[in-house]
Amino acid sequence: MFKSPRSKVAAASAAVAASLVFHSTADADLFGVTVDAPGLLPVTVTGDSLFDLAENVIDSAGDFEQFEGTSFTGSLDYANLSNAIIVSGDALNPDAVRLQIPSIGFDRIFDDEDEAEEFLQNEGADTLARFIAVVNEQTLVGVTDGNPAALTAILADDAFRNYGEFRNPFVGYTQGGDATRLYGSAAFIDTDVGEGVLYEGAFSGAIGLTDHVAISLSIPGAVRDIEGSQTFFVGAQLGVPIKFTPATGPDQPFLWQVTPYALASGGGSQDQLAGGIVLGGGAVNLVGIKIGDFSITSGQQAVGYGGTPIEAGDFRFETDVGQTLLRGSLQATYGGTGSAAYITGGVAYTRFLDDAAVDDYVSPLAGIGLKFGRGNVLRVGYRGDIGDGFDMHRGELELRFSF
Repeated sequence: MFKSPRSKVAAASAAVAASLVFHSTADADLFGVTVDAPGLLPVTVTGDSLFDLAENVIDSAGDFEQFEGTSFTGSLDYANLSNAIIVSGDALNPDAVRLQIPSIGFDRIFDDEDEAEEFLQNEGADTLARFIAVVNEQTLVGVTDGNPAALTAILADDAFRNYGEFRNPFVGYTQGGDATRLYGSAAFIDTDVGEGVLYEGAFSGAIGLTDHVAISLSIPGAVRDIEGSQTFFVGAQLGVPIKFTPATGPDQPFLWQVTPYALASGGGSQDQLAGGIVLGGGAVNLVGIKIGDFSITSGQQAVGYGGTPIEAGDFRFETDVGQTLLRGSLQATYGGTGSAAYITGGVAYTRFLDDAAVDDYVSPLAGIGLKFGRGNVLRVGYRGDIGDGFDMHRGELELRFSF
């Protein structure tokens, strides 16, 4: 399909760029490539790695070997985004390749490898970032944004667990500022384009400055696998829980706490050839009232995210993420102070204000907490995220140690 070494480099540049936006309707594969040439039957190959598919196209390997030295058109699909990238070449000019990205109106011919390399080192970074944004907005498997298992949502979950859910009713201190925590969960993902799993973990610690103010640091991480396509996330979130009310009790039943926080994070997938660095900040508000052995609480969260570029040698990679997320919850807890156990249940509603594949989703939650030792808590819980075309159900385990 590409005769000369120079044409292979040019095609590689185009294919790698193209690899950012395509998906297959095959049952077990996320991505697909269809190559067509005059006089030959078209060939469609699907897989779970865009990187591997792009290599086969570039090298005219495997099922694409018959297209060596021919004029061709290659169409790449990503999730339900058909013909997201179109790459074409002419046998009469084997050094050149044409790259089209209809979703962002991009159409360019690379005459040789030098032109392709210069493109990737300069304005190509912006073009690739726009591809990733399209993936986030139009497919259910976006890496950095746009669905409940993307980086922005995972970060919001971590902050809301710490500051917006009533997860330790045994003490009257600030929620999220009272202990060292170890959190882990395993989730099953079911989407219209494939199934998968999400494994999450987080370590958080806090320093209580007073009974009303603390400084809290959380380090969440996650691994996601959808139909064999893997993604990795890691982040750090620094919060300052501020509790405005005294400890709850018979004479003081009210709870009010506000936690501003800032974050830095990164996520990426070689299989999807997508990812980036995301920064942001927001606040979580928690209000509640204690009625006998019951506590009724509500959390509200607002957080904004933005991307930042990455420099790697002569290349620059942009992260086109501009998202605002809002969340609200209602929760009931039975037990707590004076007890050795509690049970809780509730529901949260989350909405992406900017373009996203899953605009909003509902999260039912339930859990049981057991107190052991001096202020230590073991919590086992369930949380779901249910949206349009996207369901996720996770089991949670959390240990909270008070020193």
